[in-house]
Amino acid sequence: MVRDTVNDASAKGRASLGIAMGAIGRDAAVKTADVALMPDDIAKLPWLVRRSRATLRIIQQDIGSLVAVKLLFARLTAAGLASLSGAIAAKVGAPLLVVLDGLRLLGGGETTAAHPPMAPLAPAGTGRPVLATQG
Repeated sequence: MVRDTVNDASAKGRASLGIAMGAIGRDAAVKTADVALMPDDIAKLPWLVRRSRATLRIIQQDIGSLVAVKLLFARLTAAGLASLSGAIAAKVGAPLLVVLDGLRLLGGGETTAAHPPMAPLAPAGTGRPVLATQG
């Protein structure tokens, strides 16, 4: 459900996905929404869907790579080929690679005058993601 008014806050809270638009000054709408877009521009929704899918794809890739590294070191340990320093490097290095991989979301993507880059912000006390245009 995509709405931009406070009167829709309770319905948005019952929806499977609530998106608040024009979130500035509409605390009730933001608190019940899963995502809040700062501008009142419905043209941002396709960008939001593409960015959400890209985020999910990166998370799935990162989980797969972490599981693969763990399985690799489990097999190397069982074969007696893993060293303590290698295991420590994998334990520290794999999550670091996941963080660096996630940074792809900040730089990539289309940026035009109609669709400027957007960055996630953490709203105070709501625990919900808010997306705001940069610049």
